[in-house]
Order: sequence, then structure tokens, then C-alpha cells
Amino acid sequence: MAELFSSIANAAKSITQNTDIRQFTDKIQGMVMNLTPVEQCVWDATNEEPWGPTGPQMKEVCNYTYQYDQFFGVMNMLYKRMLEDNKNAWRRVYKSLVLLNYLIQHGSERVISSAKDNLFHIRALESFKYTDEKGKDQGINIRHRAKIVIDLLQDDDKLRAERKKAKGDSKEKYQGYTPDDIRMGRGGQHSANSDKWDDDFKKYDKRKYSWEKSGDDKR
Repeated sequence: MAELFSSIANAAKSITQNTDIRQFTDKIQGMVMNLTPVEQCVWDATNEEPWGPTGPQMKEVCNYTYQYDQFFGVMNMLYKRMLEDNKNAWRRVYKSLVLLNYLIQHGSERVISSAKDNLFHIRALESFKYTDEKGKDQGINIRHRAKIVIDLLQDDDKLRAERKKAKGDSKEKYQGYTPDDIRMGRGGQHSANSDKWDDDFKKYDKRKYSWEKSGDDKR
């Protein structure tokens, strides 16, 4: 009987670790969750496929961070993908960190505030461990990427330099737009709520991200 239970446990572990099954499961979950367009962008950029996130995917997500109505949708989904049920989803966690690093450098400054507020959770990924079915330590990729993000968030001079460099790169690519157009990330089409952004965002620390809400929390 003990051998039977051991065999079942090993089979279950093998299924959980199988990359193809994780990719299939991730796709199915994305299809049935009725995601918003913003959430779908983040989901696709952090999927279980062995490539990405691509440049166009990250730029699309980045543009949403400049839109008042969409910012929290981006960050909610990104934290979910990075921090929830991530024990066997090393690729999803890694791609989430890559995306977060990109948003810190290229996205709205509110991304930086949000990431710093969640530094404790990001720091936990410095001890992430996962060995794949071939015996390779994939956790090292997570630990290294988490350290890159944390070091950037804690070094204001380096962060300013990276954002300045990113801004310069963006100017070359968006020469047809005004600075305000680039800042809004939508080619000059400002959100109807964009004028409220600065005042309302000052209150954002009173709002819970959905991935960390308790049953009694109200957004």
C-alpha cells in the first residue's frame, strides 16, 4: 500500500512539473477567466511559453500604466502572475519579473511607487527554488532577476539614469508625438479621467490590490 501511495505521489509530481501540461493549463485558465483586455495583455506577456515577453507585448502593457483607468488592472494581474501559485511556475514568475523591470524603467512613475510598496513580496523571490524535470535549477534565474529588480528600486541614482535613457530611446521612436502624447502612451488620445490622475493616485495606498485582499477588504 505504501508503494502505491508513493507511485501516485510521484506521478502527480511529474504531471505538475511537465512543461507542456503547464503551458496547456495556463492557456485554458486564460480563456475561461473572462479577462479584460488589459489583464489579457499581462497574461499573454507572462505565459508559460518558452519565449518572451516580446518587445511589442511589453510596450503595450507599458502604455496601459499611463492610463488612469487601466493602471491598477496592470499591476493587479502582474502581481498575481508573479506571486500567486508560483511554486511550479518558474517561467511565469521569471517573465513577470522581466516585465516589471521593463515597466519600472519605461512605465509610469506610479509603477515605481507600487513596486517599492511591494518590495517585501518581491524580495521573497530571492529565495525561490525550483528544479525542473531534467534536474536543472531554474530557480537561479528567478533569484537573479529578483535581485536586479530590487537593486534598481533601491538605487535612486541608477533608476533615474535608466529612466532617462529609456525616455531618450522613446523620443527617437515617437518623434511624431508631443511629450504629453508620449507620457500618456496613447499617441495623443488622453483618457477622459487623466486629469484626475495625480490627485486620485495620491490615495492609491488606501486601495488594496486584489491579489492581497482579504475577504473583509473593500476596494
